[in-house]
This record gives sequence, C-alpha cells and structure tokens, in this order.
Amino acid sequence: MRFRTTIIGADQSLRRLDHFIKSLLPRISTSLIQKLIRVKKITINGAKSKAHYRLQEGDLVMHPDMMESQSRGEQEYDVKVTQIWKSRILFENEDFIIINKPPGLAVHGGTQIKSTVLTELSRFYPETIKLHLAHRLDRLTSGCLCVAKNHLFLRHFHRLLLLSEVRKNYLAILNGVAPWSYITVNKKLQIIRSDVGGQKRSVVAEEGKDAESKFELLKTNQKYSLVRIAITHGRLHQIRAHAKYLALPILGDSWYDDSAPKHSPLFLHAESISFIDHHGSQHAFRCQPPSYFDSIM
Repeated sequence: MRFRTTIIGADQSLRRLDHFIKSLLPRISTSLIQKLIRVKKITINGAKSKAHYRLQEGDLVMHPDMMESQSRGEQEYDVKVTQIWKSRILFENEDFIIINKPPGLAVHGGTQIKSTVLTELSRFYPETIKLHLAHRLDRLTSGCLCVAKNHLFLRHFHRLLLLSEVRKNYLAILNGVAPWSYITVNKKLQIIRSDVGGQKRSVVAEEGKDAESKFELLKTNQKYSLVRIAITHGRLHQIRAHAKYLALPILGDSWYDDSAPKHSPLFLHAESISFIDHHGSQHAFRCQPPSYFDSIM
C-alpha cells in the first residue's frame, strides 16, 4: 500500500477526520476508513488519532494513496493539495529549495515512516533532478528547511555547517516563566538511546560534543514563555535538551518533559536561516510559525 501526506488548509479546518478521508477517497467504505484510523494507516501529524478528531489548519494527514483509481473529484482535490505544497516553497533556484516544513512530516524515512519531505517534494520534479536534504529538522519541528538540487551545492552547504557558517534562528514556547531576558547555554551534549525502542535523544554531559544555544525572551505570561533561539552547531535535539537543562522544557515535548501530553504539537519552529552560497551570494529566509502558536501566546 502506498501512502501520501495531505496538508489541511483553512477550508478543511474543523472537519472530522473520517469525513475528510471519505470526501477524499469516496470509493472506500466508512467502516474501512475507521479501521485504517484505528490501526494507524491514517495518522495526524505522525501520531494515532480518532475518527471523530476535528482537523486543524496545518495538520498533516497521512493516508493511503489511491491515485490509480481517482475520480474527477479526487483529481481536482489532488491539484489543490499540490497547490498547498507548492505554497510552502519559500524560494527556489537551480541549486536549492527552501521550504516551510509542516510539523509532523519526517525528513528521513524509516520502517514506520511512509511519507517524508523528499517523497512529497519529489512528486513535483522530473527524475533527472535528485533532491537531497541539506540539513535536518526534527519530525515535529516546523519551519525553514533547505533541500539541495545538486551535489555541488550540497557539498558546499555541508562545509558551511562544519564551519558553523549557517545561521539559524528558532521560535519556541517554553513550559514555564523564564526568569531571564537573555541567556546562553553552552553545555556539551551526548546522544543516548532509550531503553524502550532504542530512540535517540541528547543529554547534557561533559563527554559530549560542543553545543551553544542563545535564548532571548520575547514575551511571557503566567504560564509560558515565547523565546527566540540562535544556534550554530545543530546537535541532535540541541534546543530541546538545552531547554530541559534550563528546567523550561519546550511546550508539547513529551521526550524531554514527562508532563507533556503524548500527542500534543511541539511548539518549536525554525524561524529563519541564512548562508552564503557557492557563488558568493548571501541568502536569508524567514517564515511564520503554525497558527497554534497564537493560541498559546
């Protein structure tokens, strides 16, 4: 069974998940749709959901790909989905693409991951153009992501990363009230594997690798803090681990905050990225966070 990912637009917001899938794939019975939801063949933002879940703008719905038997209505909707995906392209030239990655979409594939950034983007390009990830974002993180269109640019960008010459800023909502207006966390991080499932995560450890995160407080209320974070190293889960070290974990981060709900969105967004390409041209890109940020702050 092939899978694809659909991004929910404003016009589909608040519809029930099962009703939405039925409108998208009318030839599938309602009982089969509900079964597919129960067994995680249809998911929301990479997580199991309920048939009665009300869709939110920006949600990623992974579902079976039935393109070989599309009706006219399904074909029209597929065109609309393509338009939504292309609207997430912030910039493109002959060397690279900058996209606003939606939350819940993985950058790398795996045994349990059917849809990725590259599988979705590759549908819009001929086979002669091979897309490559220039860097990574966590699956639940949204925002600026660079995708290389040739090996020359890819090698150049990786060199910039090694030299810490790619500037990246993130927005995050922390679970708690920050007692500072600005703080730099310069703590080494070590990757460990969890006992259950062997999933990787980072912990502060002297034997780890250098990692520096600069937190700037933008706004706070009685429960949460909106911050901007600048990083240069880009270690695995760097911001998430450093936020935990500050005793202010990122809101919705169930990996680093035991009190976080399992299926909550992660309030971490790659706001901007800047670098100099291999032709010597300076580039800077920025994108707005998902609408659910506004519901908290």
